[in-house]
Amino acid sequence: GDGLRILESVEALEAIEAGWRNLVGPSGHALSEPEWYLAAARSRIRDGLELAALALWRQGELVAVAPLARGPNGQRYEFLGSTTLYEPTEIVAKDSQARHQLAAAVIGLRRPVMLSRLAPRGAFSHELGLQARGKGLLLALRSADSPYVDLSSGWNPYFEALPSRTRNMLRRASRALAKQGAVAYEFVKPEPSAIPAILELAFRVEQ
Repeated sequence: GDGLRILESVEALEAIEAGWRNLVGPSGHALSEPEWYLAAARSRIRDGLELAALALWRQGELVAVAPLARGPNGQRYEFLGSTTLYEPTEIVAKDSQARHQLAAAVIGLRRPVMLSRLAPRGAFSHELGLQARGKGLLLALRSADSPYVDLSSGWNPYFEALPSRTRNMLRRASRALAKQGAVAYEFVKPEPSAIPAILELAFRVEQ
């Protein structure tokens, strides 16, 4: 039926995957894709959290999703996987009416909600601020960018440009790993179909 649902299982998230992907669209935010959050959910997110994604339907169509997880005893909500990998994101909605309803639902949880790395100038952030007026306290804190390594020129030029202390530390770590078995490095440029499995592996490693 129409209206808001709280999805509390991986299977429930999987059931809306196609509709969710349509909401993101071909030019949407990559980390708003359902594969990202499904990987977090399948990896059990982290201890103490339970799935509690908000999904909004209108006339039989999925029109907005807030991929949330609920903390112990329901005392707090946060983005699926945000604490683990700390990547930026944006909540997707079909239109302004859907954003309005979903933001009202988030405020209506009447619990602290930590939306780490939510785009500060995004449409949902703006709507959330409007909905919070007179109903709650909204804090927007600055956060650091996501770390990355520029390997456009290859690994060796990057490695040689590192401080000598860092290079020596990496060499020692590599030798220590080699004592436990063969060590191999792989630079992955996956096709879209391979991304879900790679994300699941990334979450397991980070845990």
